[in-house]
Amino acid sequence: MLILDHLNYLNMKHTTIVDCYPTTISIASGYLKNEQGAYGIYESPREHTGDGGVHTTVEELVK
Repeated sequence: MLILDHLNYLNMKHTTIVDCYPTTISIASGYLKNEQGAYGIYESPREHTGDGGVHTTVEELVK
């Protein structure tokens, strides 16, 4: 069974797996403080699929 089939079976409509960055879907961004003390958007340079590629909501985590 494919991963997306599992997500559909569990009725996880707001969960996705991102396997390519930057992505075209809307996901939360992280922030990083630079040496001057200012914050800027930070995106991980990693482009691998795994536990960090799963994006979901708090409500779906408890299913």
